[in-house]
Amino acid sequence: MKKEGWSIKKLLISLVIIFIIFIIFSLIFKNIKSAFRKNKKSEEKEIEQTEKVDRVTYTYTDLENRIKLAAERYQNDNYQGTLESTETIILKYQILKENGYISSKLIDPNDSSEECNGYVKFIKQEAKISYIPYIKCSDNYKTEGYYSSYTE
Repeated sequence: MKKEGWSIKKLLISLVIIFIIFIIFSLIFKNIKSAFRKNKKSEEKEIEQTEKVDRVTYTYTDLENRIKLAAERYQNDNYQGTLESTETIILKYQILKENGYISSKLIDPNDSSEECNGYVKFIKQEAKISYIPYIKCSDNYKTEGYYSSYTE
């Protein structure tokens, strides 16, 4: 029986192979890690750009239109008047928000830390219906004719 043990040559070849495998795995891991970082950074940039666009693209008129559309949907679902009636109803922003007709807050376009308040005046004169939105965004904006007593 021939007893062969590990020679120095076999040991060095094994260590070189293990070292090469280690280098390959570390390079693969490094590439995967950097790809995830790049992907995460690009997602963060995209979110940041979207937020900037959102801040820049909406106006006080857009907020008035949002609350007006919410009031229209609310009245379509809940109003039970007759064709001959004449009425005026105040629909508060808080009621529209609580009932899910406005899904996100009305944020002041000039101060993202401030939430606007408001109401919509629903006026029905026989078959004619009109909706007039009013908002107030801190000291930055107030729709002409806005009465704060309607929102209290």
